[in-house]
Amino acid sequence: MAPRMDTLTVDGLAFDVRWSRRRRTIGISIPSEGAPLLAAPIGCRRRTLETAVQAKLPWVRRKLAERAARPELVAHRYETGERFPYLGREYELVVVDGDVGDGATAADGGQLMFVLPSDDSKGRERLGDDTERPTLRLKAGRFELARAAQTDGRAHFLAWYRRHAARVLNERVRRFAPLVGVAPPPVRIKDMRSRWGSCSARGRVSLHWGLVLLPLEVADYVVVHELVHLKELNHGQAFWRGVGAVLPDHRERRKRLKSEGPRSVI
Repeated sequence: MAPRMDTLTVDGLAFDVRWSRRRRTIGISIPSEGAPLLAAPIGCRRRTLETAVQAKLPWVRRKLAERAARPELVAHRYETGERFPYLGREYELVVVDGDVGDGATAADGGQLMFVLPSDDSKGRERLGDDTERPTLRLKAGRFELARAAQTDGRAHFLAWYRRHAARVLNERVRRFAPLVGVAPPPVRIKDMRSRWGSCSARGRVSLHWGLVLLPLEVADYVVVHELVHLKELNHGQAFWRGVGAVLPDHRERRKRLKSEGPRSVI
């Protein structure tokens, strides 16, 4: 069951409130868009929330000002020459006539880049003989998009990223789970409004597909963060010791997530 949502206004500033049975402390975060988010344990008095928010108002207003000062992102038109991120690197897009190849894999920068599998309807185009051909792929250091798919370019990129996120992030979970000391959990790849990842009380981990736009070492921080939550459901000292035991530089990775994450959109 998803946490209940509510709103709270303090000194003219509206907050979205997320109530959670798992939380023991009050937390404030600034999503990339929308109202500030206040996470609180169920049963917490609203007066207590107001007091906590009052103490953090200067910080909240500063972060909102920083967010507003960021340059606006120019909408993609999915034309040749535009650049799109994947695992921390940017690749030029080339729009090509016809299909984009036979689906072979290609090595690029030491990483294997795969064409979408056939169950991803936005990444491939069905032909009259009931076969399929890829409409988007990453090959030889560039994205190739079939011209016929250009008008629906964003949907094709989203499908491509989501499919690759499932492959990459599940592999990272399998790699780090033994280091954390847990069994690899079920993983859901989602479009999460204000978080990069979450861990339910039932042991299900959810990860934002957008993590595959970031450098792998930054995405790994989120993976390890959520895996440690399987053992420690709060952000107490034991939790951070668990994260630090696997990633001694987790503080630096967390800073990079905060600075690079908001720019990684398509």
